[in-house]
Amino acid sequence: MTSKLDWLTGSLRLAKAADVVALVSKWLGPSSASEKGLPWFPDGSWRWADGCVLARDDEGGRALLSVTGKSLNRIGADAWLELLCGLLDLGVHFTRCDTALDIWDRSIVDIDDVTAAARRGQFAYFRKCRVLDGELRKRGNRMERDGCGVDFGRRGGNGGGRMVRWYDKALESDGEYPCVRCEVEWGSANDRAHQVVEALASCRSPEGLAFKLGRLIAGAQDYVDQAERAHAHLDRMERLPWWSRVLERITDRLRLVALTPVRPLQATARWVVNGVAGSLALVKIAMDSAGDDFDAWLRLALEHGEQRIPWDAAGRRSLGVDPRASLPPHLRSRYSPLRPYVSPPLVFDAALWSGPEKTSRVGIPD
Repeated sequence: MTSKLDWLTGSLRLAKAADVVALVSKWLGPSSASEKGLPWFPDGSWRWADGCVLARDDEGGRALLSVTGKSLNRIGADAWLELLCGLLDLGVHFTRCDTALDIWDRSIVDIDDVTAAARRGQFAYFRKCRVLDGELRKRGNRMERDGCGVDFGRRGGNGGGRMVRWYDKALESDGEYPCVRCEVEWGSANDRAHQVVEALASCRSPEGLAFKLGRLIAGAQDYVDQAERAHAHLDRMERLPWWSRVLERITDRLRLVALTPVRPLQATARWVVNGVAGSLALVKIAMDSAGDDFDAWLRLALEHGEQRIPWDAAGRRSLGVDPRASLPPHLRSRYSPLRPYVSPPLVFDAALWSGPEKTSRVGIPD
């Protein structure tokens, strides 16, 4: 069995972009400047062979690095540890990290073993799975199945920040890689991807990194015989024979523990910056061009929102903080939970929001 890194994506401050370009160019050679960016990073990019790209957002002062599997193969496994440590030192925060385990001996596991476990619900740590039966493709005088596999979970918040995918690599690569591949795609939820990169960067040698990769992949999943006598306790269930054989080769499992939960207010602030700030900027541009007072409108909207804050004890527990605690005494009475709710009117200029034209991040009309 062999383990590998298969994809890296991370964001960083634009001021560090030149240092990241120099670091990546050490292995991939000189980059080429391009006016083409990426979604949300539209202001140009640096590009290397095999799809590696560093795109920038000049307005937001951020950059996005994407290192493909082909680029990682070109860099070489012996240099992965140096690459990860260098990127972390430059302040890159990873939002995606794909890892893979290739099982070359099909006496250990075949893709049919995994699909059978998925159909019977013999898996743990996930609520849902998707079985891909693939297609029949004609190769010469015979028909072969292509594209079969199983997906468990998602990278997003609903999937706990990781997705496990099993498939037959031999079918995908036309026999070039005759193995069964298990991929774990770590995402940004619960900071999983960054946590994985930090764990890998703590290794002392390329061999240790390869070993830890296998342990992390194994720790992201489990396949058990969920007999009725087990009473739903995983530690009382017997692992499926094929999964036990896989774990014997890895010798140990390493599970990631979620970081300290983010308080609801912190999560809301992060959502405002990442999801709302751009839309607010467009509203400001549109209102300024129409001669409306954006600041006055925003203050009115905030006053409207203040009336909807849950000041009771249950609301404070939900928020994770008592917002009134930081207010001066003469203002605390203003936010009394006994104050009746009155919804102030939000006034919009009808002429501003009517008509067929729609503004966007690119191509805002003069």
